Amino acid sequence: PALVVLLIDSDPALRRLLTEFLTAEGYRAAAVGGGTEALTAISRDVPALIFSEVLLPGLDGPSLCRRLRAEPRTRAIRFVFLTAVP
Repeated sequence: PALVVLLIDSDPALRRLLTEFLTAEGYRAAAVGGGTEALTAISRDVPALIFSEVLLPGLDGPSLCRRLRAEPRTRAIRFVFLTAVP
């Protein structure tokens, strides 16, 4: 089975680009626009890897990561944070 990757970014164009790239490389990729949406997606399908923008609407990336680390079911998810903030 393909590795599940979740992309969390407020920019729809970047979500689309990264999803297409990861899918072409053989990953099963999903994308959402914010931290709250991510929780819903993760409740359905726990990814192995999350690429997350730091500054997200609602629940930000670091807060989402802390919340997932506190739960046994999602503790092992790997996070990569993305930011355009210098």
